[in-house]
Amino acid sequence: MTTKNNKLPLFVPSDFDATVGTFFDGFSKILVAIAVLSGTLCISSDVIFGTMMPGIGLGVLLLNGFFWYDARREAKKRNQPGLVAVPAGLQAGRIFIWLFSIMVPVYVSTGDAMLAFNVGVFANFIAGFIFVLGAIIIKFLLKVIPSSALFGALAGGAIVFLVLNPLIDMFQMPLIGWISFIVLLVIYLAKINTGKVPSAFITIAIGSAVAWILGNMDPAGISVATQNLGFYLPKITFDMFNPTVMSEAMKYLPIIIVFTISEVITGIQAVEQAKECGDEFNPTRLLIAAGLISSISALFGNPFALALYWGYPAWKEIKAGTGYSLAVGGVYLLIGLTGVAALVTALIPEVAALPVLVFIGLSSTAQAFEVNKSKYYPAVIVSMIPLLLEGLWGKFTAGITAGGSLLGESVSYDIAQLAQLGEKTGFETFSHGSAFIGIIFGSIIAFIIDKKWKNVAATCVMGSLLTTVGIIHVAQIPTNLSMITTNLTSTYSIMYLGTAIVFAVLHFLKFSQDEI
Repeated sequence: MTTKNNKLPLFVPSDFDATVGTFFDGFSKILVAIAVLSGTLCISSDVIFGTMMPGIGLGVLLLNGFFWYDARREAKKRNQPGLVAVPAGLQAGRIFIWLFSIMVPVYVSTGDAMLAFNVGVFANFIAGFIFVLGAIIIKFLLKVIPSSALFGALAGGAIVFLVLNPLIDMFQMPLIGWISFIVLLVIYLAKINTGKVPSAFITIAIGSAVAWILGNMDPAGISVATQNLGFYLPKITFDMFNPTVMSEAMKYLPIIIVFTISEVITGIQAVEQAKECGDEFNPTRLLIAAGLISSISALFGNPFALALYWGYPAWKEIKAGTGYSLAVGGVYLLIGLTGVAALVTALIPEVAALPVLVFIGLSSTAQAFEVNKSKYYPAVIVSMIPLLLEGLWGKFTAGITAGGSLLGESVSYDIAQLAQLGEKTGFETFSHGSAFIGIIFGSIIAFIIDKKWKNVAATCVMGSLLTTVGIIHVAQIPTNLSMITTNLTSTYSIMYLGTAIVFAVLHFLKFSQDEI
């Protein structure tokens, strides 16, 4: 029970527990990201610890600082000192979608590590504004896009980028990866109570211990890492506005839009968790703040999105307050400005943290089925397929362009030959805009299940429009009337328009509507 005499403390004892839990939940993902950036993309330590980490530290401080301020303002206004700040920080899912579906493909296709990094940064910059727009129009989108199609497309991305890719990399050191994976599965699936210690932290710690015991880690790496210790101020990075960077980023616009909009939904659900605990916040205000601050942090070299976290009920239950949010931001800033992350990554092998990604991917995939009725499962599955095909094709082309083997024979193709091979095998159909293609296919299936012929027709018209403007199926966005005409008369556009006409006729004939 609250009274007007109650003071609003800056920190309460339980804020320490909430700080530890929230920090390690997000920072464990950063450790994996750093390992991928340095190991796979060959990004220099100067860029990672001198540019990216200060940008991340600044972004997380601004975001958590705003959420701290917003919660305290609401607590004072309502005379509710027990109000908890909504958790927020780096968005784990999009960290790895950005890495494996944007930055790694750019590096594989161009061999330019800095181009790949800057494309990721620019993608985060524009995603922030998409996030803001999504916060404003999300209610409308949820009315026109079936959840089975949207969540199915997201599940497809989760399987490819958070399950398949990490699983393959995990078995480069199978013993370490397997032990970490089993530990994580036991904790999560058997619902083992780990107290105040985050499950991801336990998994990474055990995997790292095994790696050091087996001699897979180089002690000299610690000495090298200490050279990155210092003081790094955030600095604005203008390289992301290079025309080459922006042009390359536009190729991944469907991925950027779809997965950013999905996080708007996640953000709304995070605020709904607070509402279920009896605490109400303005979701639009928090979402807009997250989007804008994410774009600001991108200006300072952060390629990874900021967003709202789930977990409000847990912090409410332990009677945390608002102080933990500010503390989390402060810890991130401290690490970002000092290069301490380099020392941490020297102690922890990438393979020990990869199982965390696999579990995130499995959970995201399961959610697609949990939030939909069983009759819509076909729509969920069909929505997943385009992203799966694009992911498999990307993995295949990355291997053979590097001189890998195909059916036991050594092969080497250039880009033109791969495009021809893709057309012959059908993979090229899904290599452009697979996320949007998945939503379109899934929406068509869902509307057919509900006998909404008019909606099927409208979806097909949208498919033709997206093909015409070069977002899906075709290789490039048109820059003149001739290219627009070519896309409009392509097989894919005609396919969609023909289907739209058929279902428009079924709608006007009221075909089988009496059975609905």
